[in-house]
Amino acid sequence: RLYRIDQAIRSGEYPNCTTLAKQFDPPLSARTIARDIETLKKQFQAEIFYDPKRNGYYYAAGREPLLQELTFTDGELLALLLIQRLLSRADQPTKNIFTRALNKIKMLAPDQTILSAENIGDLLSVDFKISETENLNVYHTLLEALRRKVSVQVKYFEPQTKELVFCEIDPYHLRYNKSDWYAAGFCHETQKIRILAAANIKHLKISGAKFRVPENFNAEELFSRAWFSDRKGTPAVKLRFAPRVSQWLGEKIWHPEQKTSVLPNGSLVLELPVEENSGILDWILSFGGKVEVLEPRELREAVQQEALAILKNTH
Repeated sequence: RLYRIDQAIRSGEYPNCTTLAKQFDPPLSARTIARDIETLKKQFQAEIFYDPKRNGYYYAAGREPLLQELTFTDGELLALLLIQRLLSRADQPTKNIFTRALNKIKMLAPDQTILSAENIGDLLSVDFKISETENLNVYHTLLEALRRKVSVQVKYFEPQTKELVFCEIDPYHLRYNKSDWYAAGFCHETQKIRILAAANIKHLKISGAKFRVPENFNAEELFSRAWFSDRKGTPAVKLRFAPRVSQWLGEKIWHPEQKTSVLPNGSLVLELPVEENSGILDWILSFGGKVEVLEPRELREAVQQEALAILKNTH
């Protein structure tokens, strides 16, 4: 609809709301056209003016927006509608960003479509949790720091040590993964790349120091090994998994240097290097009683403490 209004104004025939409304089948109201023109002005920065002598709208010379009519294949439309459905379960910052983008797409899309948001539920369903971002200030500050490429000072809760630490981070990348947001960047204190869970950031502020993202930084590679590390000297973690999950785990490559062995009872022993403060504890706990930490002792004790805390909270 916006595309057709844009084309009519671009023609130089000075259409007004009444004449534009009659071009649609069924005809629209002049009030609807007026709202659409305001949308073109606000969301697409269209410099549209009204000429009282000609009783119609026109574009300022050379200031027409570059609008193009959008057409979709069935697969592309299905993907957009799926995103729209997921938005109802997203955290508010994500919902706001994608809603604005989808609204712009919807305004330029054809009036008639084969699929609709109403019947998408009959075709597809999604079963994963999208968590709420408790502190919206953390989310927005990280986005602002990423955009401006400036460092942030962080007060961070370390899950393994249960301590609050202070550090300065150059945020390189922000990713939504497994129900949470994670910020990857260079830590000035440890002098290495770290991945911080946004949920564990208790406070942060922009320091103002500018930085450059290294050319060799690869977010996909970093997150593909998530809490693993191939650095020399990284301590190894040794885990024993119950037979009911051992086959599934044994089929996956968790790290290029991993070692696996299957015991006579069907259990799987997995040994691999793990980055310090990497989130491995949460991953282990997700297996419940189907995993046992063999090494190192510190990680084994951390799992025991978490298990005791769970028992205490259930009484």
